[in-house]
Amino acid sequence: MSSGQLERPDIILASIPPLESPEAALRLARMLDATFILDVMDLWPETFERLLPGPAFLRKLIAPLFLGNMAARRDKLVSEADALSAATNTYAAAAFAPAPTETPRHVCLLGAYVDEFPEPPRNVSDVPRLAMTPAAALPTPLVECVYGGSLEAGQDVEILPAVARHLSAKGISATIHVAGTGKLEASLRRAADAMTGSCRLVVHGLLDRPEYVRLVARCDIGLVCVKPESMVAIPYKAFDYAAAGLAIVNSLPGELEGLVQQYEAGVTYAAGDARSLAEAITNVAADRKKLVMMRVNARRLAEREFDREKTYAAFADWIETVRGGG
Repeated sequence: MSSGQLERPDIILASIPPLESPEAALRLARMLDATFILDVMDLWPETFERLLPGPAFLRKLIAPLFLGNMAARRDKLVSEADALSAATNTYAAAAFAPAPTETPRHVCLLGAYVDEFPEPPRNVSDVPRLAMTPAAALPTPLVECVYGGSLEAGQDVEILPAVARHLSAKGISATIHVAGTGKLEASLRRAADAMTGSCRLVVHGLLDRPEYVRLVARCDIGLVCVKPESMVAIPYKAFDYAAAGLAIVNSLPGELEGLVQQYEAGVTYAAGDARSLAEAITNVAADRKKLVMMRVNARRLAEREFDREKTYAAFADWIETVRGGG
């Protein structure tokens, strides 16, 4: 090592995106007679289609003209890899098609360190009591929601001020926490500062990890506010919400929706529809027994499907089998 000389690697693993580094890694692997594993962390170039101008049908038509070269490069890497891994089953299904059927494959969800978060309450008596608000004659649930992540165009966060107004109109005593940064942070702060009513919108900005964990752990509901056209299958935030035992209110169809339904860990809402999200929050919060059940089930989902202590160990074991097979 001190001489600057490194031993020849048995395996070289490189991730997409971007494309350039895996292409270089493949060339290096061939020069060194090493096993090349391609890891698909995101769908490139499909994720860029939403950035093209025009309506959806037009974007579909022109996407091959703008993105075809990237797709061909990705497919070449997939077809030439000695083994393939992916961050979700969705990405594997979409990206692995050009590979020979005998190519070894593995899916390792990014997951979370479950023990980083305390277990959620298991009894109705452990959740906050009903709170009376001036806007309503009947008691309404006190509930805390959190959105953690990017505040950019691919996220469905522009609707959160309208969601808070809908909840206030119903007299729902709630807080929607927003943790993260991006181009939409300033507008969300302005909306939060101007807000009145029983539902508060609190914009925390970018928190360090310990602060973020404490915030998530004190909440009841985790908001997966992501636009489906972003092509994200399971965002990082969903892993943390499940590990913290939060009921998951989710806008994404597909893999995440299936897991949330399978474990009865939350509900869905229609992306871009503030009323739909407000109703989802209200329905979850109104039934305290159901809320506790969802929270316990979300933690169970994390323990069984998202626990990095288990999934990363399985990934390492699979890599060893690929190495042995080579």
